[in-house]
Amino acid sequence: MSLTVPEFAGLQTSKASLHYFNVAGIAILVFDYFITIEDEARWVWGRRWDTTRLIFTVSRYLPFLGTGLTSYYLSINSASTPCPASLQITENVVHIIGVIAAELLLILRTYAFWHGNKRLLYGLLAYVTVSISAAVVIDTIPTQFLTSGQPQLGCLLESPGNSAIVYSMLLIYEIVIFVLIAYKSFGASRGTRSSLVRTIYRDGMFYVLCIIAITLVNVIISFALPASYVFKSRIPKADSVPS
Repeated sequence: MSLTVPEFAGLQTSKASLHYFNVAGIAILVFDYFITIEDEARWVWGRRWDTTRLIFTVSRYLPFLGTGLTSYYLSINSASTPCPASLQITENVVHIIGVIAAELLLILRTYAFWHGNKRLLYGLLAYVTVSISAAVVIDTIPTQFLTSGQPQLGCLLESPGNSAIVYSMLLIYEIVIFVLIAYKSFGASRGTRSSLVRTIYRDGMFYVLCIIAITLVNVIISFALPASYVFKSRIPKADSVPS
């Protein structure tokens, strides 16, 4: 791949910036882990292994592997170092599974807020299945690793801007979740004087808003990067211990 001086400088800056973003994501994950490990030990470790615990464990620990893989290929700065297809496949699969687990946790939270409404559960599961399936197809088909041919760049990830579409789909889904929780929260606030109930709903809404903010950052970053060479930013979602 032959690059002009401006293109080379732009790619070098983009790759360095995304490497810093990824390191910042790892720092957030580690921080979140240590401030919630006590709650996890109290409320999760003693529970039997069921669907909820399995989903939580995957969403809790898989991002460490995903961000590690991302850091690895972003740290490859040698043109002679190959960019194996297995690395791309593994990195994509790990991140996809992590995102699916995180979104399923949101469904379980919403299901609990709606007092076990089965119709809502099945509707959300159908919606998330269609959304994630479409996102996976969009995210994986046109994406491939390249060797830049420049010693200072190493591995590049070529993509026609599909990451922004994928994160936009997730953003819409998470907004739907927020609206459902907010609707139930306003109804519960009018029907009870319990400060505990109000706090649970308020904190639930704030939790989803934080996730929406992180997804929105990914959308903005994906749109802001050059269209012909897009490094995946992969800012992880640190899911806290369920309250």
